[in-house]
Amino acid sequence: MLKVVINIQELAKHFGEVKAVDGVSLKIYKGEIFGLLGPNGAGKTTIIRMLCGLARPAGGKAEVAGFDIVKDSVNVRKLVGVVPQSNVLDRELTVGGNLVFHAKLHRMKKSRYERTIESALKLVGLQDKKNSDPITLSGGMKRRLTIAKALVHEPEVLFLDEPTTGLDPQSKRALWDRIQALSEKGITMILTTHYMEEAELLCDRIGIIDKGKIIALDSPSELKKILKGEAIIDVTHDGSLSPEALMDLEFAGKIDPKHDRMRIYTSKKKEAISFLFTNFSENIISVDFHEPTLEDVFLHLTGKELGG
Repeated sequence: MLKVVINIQELAKHFGEVKAVDGVSLKIYKGEIFGLLGPNGAGKTTIIRMLCGLARPAGGKAEVAGFDIVKDSVNVRKLVGVVPQSNVLDRELTVGGNLVFHAKLHRMKKSRYERTIESALKLVGLQDKKNSDPITLSGGMKRRLTIAKALVHEPEVLFLDEPTTGLDPQSKRALWDRIQALSEKGITMILTTHYMEEAELLCDRIGIIDKGKIIALDSPSELKKILKGEAIIDVTHDGSLSPEALMDLEFAGKIDPKHDRMRIYTSKKKEAISFLFTNFSENIISVDFHEPTLEDVFLHLTGKELGG
């Protein structure tokens, strides 16, 4: 039976009249990489802040490893590690010195943190950089060092907030390998990202949040079945093609207009393309079609691009 590490029940947070988090319920399991995806302002950061004990809920409750995030916030903070969007590293300290400083903040004994620092550096592949200055590290290495820093106190839960933003493809894939290795060690992770490929590769399950509510929750493969049987047609036009012209046609499902582009969801791809070129060939610049992806599902559910 899977062990529940994070248990969220009807969690809510308000800022004035704005419901940043509106009755969210989730269970996240030991060793799971859980993706929390949503447009900017959807409530992702607020949920993470509450789960870390840094913000007080307006309603509902949540437990991390059995500790209530309000009543036992001190214990919760001992059990979680956070990898923020930006690298929080001290340039005046060596790689190892940064980790020692973090360990002392957690009041760890030297005999313990000497062991955990070596383990953390090995996990992220930086054991040979222990005496280096952080300024000499590449962008990918700095991100790995930031993860090592979050691992020094041996957290049960790790929050990864857009961990690969700004990295080149090679560094990004190296970091993906490290994240998967952490999951194999039994560390539970919550990942936010603006890269759908990253979410699909790494996450066991994904929760899509919009306007403070979870609107879809499942594995990446199951989420893609939301648009099963649909084809996606992207039409670039000269600005004169309107969704009203297509709305009542039998082949057209949902139609999303955007400036000089139009996205059509349809179960009758051939008929739709034939109709478009027969009736609007002078207006159309290009037509592209593909089977639904996870990003298509996200756009379909939220009406926004990831991070938009």
